[in-house]
Amino acid sequence: MEAAVLRRLTPRRLIALALRFGPYGAGLHPFRKGLSLRELERADRTIDLGPLQPGQLPRRLFTKGKRILLAPEPMLADLQRVDARFSRAPAAEQLVLIGRRQLRDNNSWMHNVPRLMKGRNRCTPWINPTEAARHSLTDGQQVVIRSSVGTLQAPLQVTDQIREGVVSLPHGYGHGRDGTRLTVANANPGVYINDITDHRLLDELSGTSAMNGVPVTVEAAQPAPAHS
Repeated sequence: MEAAVLRRLTPRRLIALALRFGPYGAGLHPFRKGLSLRELERADRTIDLGPLQPGQLPRRLFTKGKRILLAPEPMLADLQRVDARFSRAPAAEQLVLIGRRQLRDNNSWMHNVPRLMKGRNRCTPWINPTEAARHSLTDGQQVVIRSSVGTLQAPLQVTDQIREGVVSLPHGYGHGRDGTRLTVANANPGVYINDITDHRLLDELSGTSAMNGVPVTVEAAQPAPAHS
């Protein structure tokens, strides 16, 4: 029975039901005029439904003052732990890994569009010039980024667009794996940031996975041994 009903709920019928039982529809009243899909199609233009009406807020807020709590008590209580965490000086060689979006190719499916993948390699770890000098690293150099769960290697990009103490990798790369059928993307695979994201690293307040702020080290990659 349920399967038969679902088969009859085509996209067109779902839209018609949403209009009929929405705030401007007739609902279950057969003789009441209301907005319907047929009326919308007959109008063939924008329909003026009048001035905007108040929405669900603040009626759906269940706080005493009907206001959104931007600083709930659990978050305020956790600030002491956060202050203590950030007041500790990191190890001299340690950096913090964060992700980033590339404006031109910010999602993995876009990496299979030839026009978007033209030009220089954009799957590069960014590091501040001060940090690069401190670690004796240069722009374009192959580096190894190492976390507690893995390593990856990529060409470094030295830029003042990133702050000191941080290294940044774009997300969405790491193509060329078994089962992928993205020809262009597989030819420009890049590296996968989650290969070195520690699955044991959690946000202590919410218990969710911490995908940014992973402690890492960055060092020059060793040159490949010459073949005799």
